[in-house]
Amino acid sequence: MGELANEIQDAMMLAITFSSASTLGLLLAAAAPATPASAIQTPKPVDHARAPTPKSCQPSTCKGQMSKPSKQPDVAKQAKAIDRKMISASIGQQTALYFRRCAPGGVDANLIVTRLSLRIDQTGRLIDAIFVGQDGVNDLNRPLAGMHKRCAINSARAASPYRNLPTEHYEQWKNWPLHFKSR
Repeated sequence: MGELANEIQDAMMLAITFSSASTLGLLLAAAAPATPASAIQTPKPVDHARAPTPKSCQPSTCKGQMSKPSKQPDVAKQAKAIDRKMISASIGQQTALYFRRCAPGGVDANLIVTRLSLRIDQTGRLIDAIFVGQDGVNDLNRPLAGMHKRCAINSARAASPYRNLPTEHYEQWKNWPLHFKSR
């Protein structure tokens, strides 16, 4: 036992000259005597099919707590969601540049949301901007609602042709809903 303590003390003296803590860990691990292979006990394999279920969680009493095999994520759905986000960001950024220039300001103007449906051809050109409706209109901002609607429609027209739209996903963006809101 005294010999091991001396080896550890020597290793620690050497480690003082090094600045990193990981070097100290390596030196201490190197100084420790190796465990003989005969002293290592391997655990016995557990047969999970025969393993008893704890009494506190029998299948009939705790249905939601039993582990179930996890489902693999649907790659096609994830790709479609990413494409929709990319399309939304592209169209939204292009129209926002124009909308900021003409959006009306005033009392409760930030509550108005104008909803349009854009029909876009395969080249990205706007075929039509259809007014769907408005939300958030109250007595105080009602005079601004018409200006908000005109500004949204004009912004959609001015931003056309839309760029960076994936042509292979034309079916997703040929009819695109778009919401405009003042800040």
